[in-house]
Parts: sequence; C-alpha cells; structure tokens
Amino acid sequence: MVKIKMSMLSIVCFLLINFQSFADNYLGKWVQVNPSLTSQLLGCSFFVNPAFGWAGGRNGAIVHTEDSGATWVLQQTPRNCSIYSIYFFDESIGWAVGKYGVLYTTNGGKNWIERDPGAFSSSPCNKIYFQNRKIGWLLLDVYTHNLAYTQDSGNTWIDKSDLINSPNLWDICFANDSVA
Repeated sequence: MVKIKMSMLSIVCFLLINFQSFADNYLGKWVQVNPSLTSQLLGCSFFVNPAFGWAGGRNGAIVHTEDSGATWVLQQTPRNCSIYSIYFFDESIGWAVGKYGVLYTTNGGKNWIERDPGAFSSSPCNKIYFQNRKIGWLLLDVYTHNLAYTQDSGNTWIDKSDLINSPNLWDICFANDSVA
C-alpha cells in the first residue's frame, strides 16, 4: 500500500513538473503590466482586435489599451459600481454592464454615458452581447433568469426571459443571427 502511494506521488510530481515546463515554454508567462494604474480588481475584458482592448472591474474601473496591453489608460465612468461585462462592436462603440446598469460609449470609452435598462434597472446586469450595432442581449441577475433584448442600440430593452430554460445561465454569445 505504501509502495502504491509513493508511486502515485511520484507520478503526480512528475506531471506537475512537466506541466510547469510545458506551460512556461508553450503557453508563455504572465507578466504584471502597469500595476499602479488602479488598485481595483479587474474581472472582465474584451478585445476587438489584438491591439484594442478594455478591462473592467470594481468601483467602475475600466482600463483601455491600444498596444496589446503594453500600456493601459484608466477611463472615467459615471458610476462607482462593479463592471461585470464589456462588449465593443468596434474600436469606438461599446457597452459595459455591472451592478447598477448599462454604460455606453461612442468614442472608445473616452466618455461613458448611462443607458437606462428600463424595467430591469433594479437588477444587476451580468453580461452584454451585441449581434450588430443595433441588436443586443443583456443577461441580468443569473439567479432570476432575466434576459433583455434591444433592437435600437440599447435605447430600449424588451423582456425575453421566456427564452431561458436553463437554471443558471452565466453567459451569452451567438454563432450567427439565429444560433445562440
């Protein structure tokens, strides 16, 4: 029994050492970039191409890069609430959602404005996804199964919660206009 345990331990150690070597050589190493930019925890990100990206987090923190993450700039938001999801259609037009609503920008985040999610304003907004500049989806509190839909770039939101048949829906995206 002791011999089997030692053999298993040896195998586990061998795998861990080799995985670390594999990860370092083929997956790259993570490097902290611009650690003094914000003290807020960043929990979501979105890149429209390899260079342009945004990350969002606690207390309304949104940071932006135009050089693949080599440098980041802190963007000002009108609300001091956690950002849970960011989606950009291109380098200018984007949305950020969080604990208390929807933010929208037409200039890459230089200015963020609040968009009223209407009847859903009391629910945390967990995810946002746009199929095109007009049609978008907003996943609200994952425990209450609220889903909202817009056809006018987020000016108005329509309840589509009846489309959800999963007890815990955590994310939304589309393969094409009819397959989610």
